[in-house]
Amino acid sequence: MKVSVNINKIDLIYSNYSLWLKLKSTYITILLLSISVFVYILWKEGLPDGIEDLVTAIILALLSGTGGFLTYTLIFIISVLFTSKENNGILGQRQYAITPKGLYVKTIANEGIQKWEGITQVGKTNSYIYTYKLPIICFI
Repeated sequence: MKVSVNINKIDLIYSNYSLWLKLKSTYITILLLSISVFVYILWKEGLPDGIEDLVTAIILALLSGTGGFLTYTLIFIISVLFTSKENNGILGQRQYAITPKGLYVKTIANEGIQKWEGITQVGKTNSYIYTYKLPIICFI
């Protein structure tokens, strides 16, 4: 089976958005950032005097963790958009073929095969198919 696709910058934005919402690591990162902010608040302000102060600190930590992750995501997407070009093989025409040895991929910049042993999981959305090669995720 052979498939040919043309990947553009909108595909990169949409695929990152839809994928990050489905990854456990997104929520773990937000949780770890939130815990870090909560510990910082406790270190800076001391133990809360009452339940209202505790709830305020927790809400502030969760908002800060979410905001930190969204800021990281925005910076990441902007950097990907600036560095992604057709001549480096990220954007443009791609050809895929499913073979007994693995997934064959050809772009203007490279050509190769990802062996089935290296693909740990396959996922999909309405518009994309993802192959998971830990710790990297590639989309088709």
